[in-house]
Order: sequence, then structure tokens, then C-alpha cells
Amino acid sequence: MGAVGNDENGKTLSSSATSAGVNVQYQISPTVPTGTCAALITGSHRSLCAYLAAAETFTISHLDEHFQFVEKAKFYYISVSWVRTLSSQNSVVVVSGKLKVLVLLCRVSS
Repeated sequence: MGAVGNDENGKTLSSSATSAGVNVQYQISPTVPTGTCAALITGSHRSLCAYLAAAETFTISHLDEHFQFVEKAKFYYISVSWVRTLSSQNSVVVVSGKLKVLVLLCRVSS
């Protein structure tokens, strides 16, 4: 679950994840490109510089429309940037073990 652009990077991300066995349900932005991230790794240290782009267009309504996939999933990964992206809507859905769903209301200032 997430948002990508209708571009080559979005297609590559979708194809790679699908090839790895991930059932992707991306919200596709027709106007905003897929986000990118530069990583600098030195030993055990890393620095990331992310351009979220289409990821910032992800909506709770897309999650609601595809929630049956969340309920069927075996594993979950929720990134901090995803939580930050949805903070403008003041609601974040957090999924924890055994399909118990918690709704966490939060406000994060940028």
C-alpha cells in the first residue's frame, strides 16, 4: 500500500515488489512522479534524503477501499514517512499482530 506516480519508477517499484511476492495495491498519481531516495551508507551509519513526491498524495480513502488486503496480510511495514505523510489528515491506521487494528489520532508538525 502506498502511492506512486504513473511513470517508469512506479512501474519498476511495482514490478520488483510483485516479483518478490508482494501484493501491491498502489494508489497511482497521474500528475505527481514516484518518490525517490538517496542513501549514503558508511559502516553502520546511514543518511537518507527523500523526495516523497507521489507518496504525499496517498489518501485514507484509498486505504479504506483496499482494506481487505490489509486484513489478509501476513506482514506489515509502516514507515515513518508514511505516518508523517498522513498526519495532515490527523489519522493514521496502525496495524498490529493478529489483525487487530488500532486507529491512532495524531498531529505532527513539520
